[in-house]
Amino acid sequence: MLVIEGICIFLLILKAKKNQLKMSKSQADEDSAVDEKPALLSFLTGKWMDIPESKLFGKCRPVLEFKKEHRLGEGTFGVVYKAKDTRVPISSLREINILLNLRHENIVQLKEVAVGKSLDRLFLVMEYCEQDLASLIDNMPSPFTEAQVKCIMQQLFRGLRFLHENFIVHRYRAPELLLGSKIQTTGIDMSAGCILGELLAHQPLLKGRSEIHQIELIVQLLGTPNDMIWPGFSELPAIQKITLKKQPYNNLRHKFSWLSDAGIRLLNFLFMYDPNKRATAEDCLDSSYFKEQPLPCDPELMPSHPHHRLTRSKQHSPTEEEKSVLYSYTSVHAVKLSIFKL
Repeated sequence: MLVIEGICIFLLILKAKKNQLKMSKSQADEDSAVDEKPALLSFLTGKWMDIPESKLFGKCRPVLEFKKEHRLGEGTFGVVYKAKDTRVPISSLREINILLNLRHENIVQLKEVAVGKSLDRLFLVMEYCEQDLASLIDNMPSPFTEAQVKCIMQQLFRGLRFLHENFIVHRYRAPELLLGSKIQTTGIDMSAGCILGELLAHQPLLKGRSEIHQIELIVQLLGTPNDMIWPGFSELPAIQKITLKKQPYNNLRHKFSWLSDAGIRLLNFLFMYDPNKRATAEDCLDSSYFKEQPLPCDPELMPSHPHHRLTRSKQHSPTEEEKSVLYSYTSVHAVKLSIFKL
């Protein structure tokens, strides 16, 4: 290929060893490749010029970005293989882009994305978080007070409200997800009620060992759902395969007997089976629970125990439910929950 630029004419030639050039066709393996890098030879100077690494493939992707799985056949112009694209999935790139553009005081900030030696090694540079909430729950000398719990939850709901206003869902483990619903709304994030319940009870609220066990615990706490309280419930995919235990009672009041009526109303609103009737983040922020005594404490007064960073109790093995709803962080004056900075 001749490339003309100004008065210079270059010929793109592969530098190869003589024995490679003399290799017979019968000896060449279909996977063999020239070891030397391509270079440009100037007709004017007779010297080789290296091609910058970034320009080596032009606009083409390197074949090394694909993992060859097996041969499918052979056509007129070459061999056909089934291969897997090893690049970062587009869904991951989309989530990274969303995080880069999220700017809110209650959402952990993604500063930038760093690349390793190859594009399959990506590093997210995020705002430093001094400690995680799960470690605090395990190691604090005394549980959060109700005023501190309210402070945490207010900031969590503010972060959720911002996400929902920007058409983003965080996706907690709501009942409709466990039962295989194909329709997901912002209501799936309001299973944040699990976080409120755990902070109030000082222990995991729905500590399921599996998805089936998780569903059983939900039914045990909230009662068995039906089409009257949750339209379309009987049509959910998982309900076609399992039979739920008949449990007619909502046990939230029994579980939190000391909690005020406003607190019980908020929990019930968060734990509504029907996602269309479930509380929104705005609804929760307007709850009378946050306006009665004890009032939410100032974030500046939140406790800080940096020595407990990522320190979990030896007896405690986190379940998937805990990982999904409790993985969280705290800083000196605020708590950061999952992607939320509280």
